[in-house]
Amino acid sequence: MCKHSFLMQTTIFALAIFAFANIGDAQSFADSFRNGLPHNGREMVCPHRAASALVEFWQKDGAVATAGANSFYAGKTAKRWSYMRTGSASVPTLKEDGSTLDFAHRNVADFVAYVPRSGQVQKAFWSHRFNDQEVISAGKHLIAEGDDDLGDIRAEIRASDFCVIQTGEYRSTTELKDAIWTNTIFVRDGNAPKMADLVEFKKINERLLDSLPPKDATKLTDPNTTFVTTATSSAGENYVTVFRGSDAALFGHLVGELYSFKNDDDASLVALMASLQLQTKGRLYVYGADMPKVDFAKLASDHDLDLIHRGPSIIKNFVQTDRELTRIASRGLKKETTVSLNGIPGSEDELRAMNKPSSAVDTWRKFKSEIAEKIAPHVSGNIATRDEFFRELQSGTNDVLFLFAHFDGKALFFGKERVELKELEALQAKRDPSRPRIAVLMACNAGRLSSESRSIFRRGVDSLGELFIRKHFFEKIIAPDHEIESTESLGVLTAYLSTSKIANKGWLTLADLKLRDTILR
Repeated sequence: MCKHSFLMQTTIFALAIFAFANIGDAQSFADSFRNGLPHNGREMVCPHRAASALVEFWQKDGAVATAGANSFYAGKTAKRWSYMRTGSASVPTLKEDGSTLDFAHRNVADFVAYVPRSGQVQKAFWSHRFNDQEVISAGKHLIAEGDDDLGDIRAEIRASDFCVIQTGEYRSTTELKDAIWTNTIFVRDGNAPKMADLVEFKKINERLLDSLPPKDATKLTDPNTTFVTTATSSAGENYVTVFRGSDAALFGHLVGELYSFKNDDDASLVALMASLQLQTKGRLYVYGADMPKVDFAKLASDHDLDLIHRGPSIIKNFVQTDRELTRIASRGLKKETTVSLNGIPGSEDELRAMNKPSSAVDTWRKFKSEIAEKIAPHVSGNIATRDEFFRELQSGTNDVLFLFAHFDGKALFFGKERVELKELEALQAKRDPSRPRIAVLMACNAGRLSSESRSIFRRGVDSLGELFIRKHFFEKIIAPDHEIESTESLGVLTAYLSTSKIANKGWLTLADLKLRDTILR
């Protein structure tokens, strides 16, 4: 028998029934019977057995939860974070008399333990009528038995910008939807960070929130859009968090799942690649630190996703970016609005200007000719001088620029010209920003994501691709994050001219503007 008669002692114990959408509307089970709602002995768990199971859950998982909370709370960032641990148990239900235990029919009781940054841990259980209908909680009636008010916990979490929910068992987002009260990141014990340096993880996810307010998720052109944030700790632990635009639209909050691994831990990396549940078709935005060991290009290709990279120092509303990229894709590659800059050296003088040995001039001349022959049917003109190049960047009306040049990290070389990054930095865009456009940069390391690190003595330096976007010269850049050879360049160019896509590993698609320095501090 349950320790209290259910119908006779509602003044001592009245469970609250509240819908997921309105958790504060209370109604006692006794009222539900009086109103003639169906009751077949499986409607509700025994609250006392559920409270007892909740206490056992905390006794078993409390140490892990405390350690996890300490890791996620360490380090100060701009937004407020909270931490919860969840679990569940199969609990006997009550028969129709409201007091007799039915061990043959059990319902699931879910548990949550909220570990605040300071103060006492709060823990509570909830279940569902008939295991799949309204949420049932005990309110404040079982505090003496170790079950705190779920409504109070919910109010605390809702005041946070993010909540990390850690669980020792696999639970789908659907199964844990009742605990999504703010922007939420789930993490299973096997994927939990091993380090207590999670500042970069928190910062990049805060920027995702700034770039994708959940209310805007319904405005994305494709509901299958997936967002992945990446961050690396000072100890070399990597963090990959996967968010789906469809979840944000459904729940009204960002909902992600965190995976962590170290660069030297190949087993964890293999597990990560296998467990990433990406949607098919649509766009995949990878936002954050460069993570060369994760082959996002292959993941995107396998799932037929358009891969877009955004560096950790960049912010812009993703809906605006999404619309710009959709407009670029819809226009396709048209000869009348496409130009090229073929800066591949074709003479000994040009090689010397680039500080390259002139002995290989025939090889370079052949490469230059092959590029010119392949690109000619697709472009309306060719840029040959510094002035023409600057005009195209600042006020050009072409939709696409193909650039083939040598880039040493400080300057761009084409022909006998040497254009330093500081010269490009001094230029001001005068073009129409309402017509987004794209540049394909066939230059070594032009797409490498810059480090966000700052010091008193040194500021991070943009790659060529990032600078082109930050200066509003282009809205989309395709460029390599590594040194490239002629064979690779020709292969990539052939692929792009055919499909308007580059799926090769090490070729990044960049988009968006640089975050204001005041936000970075």
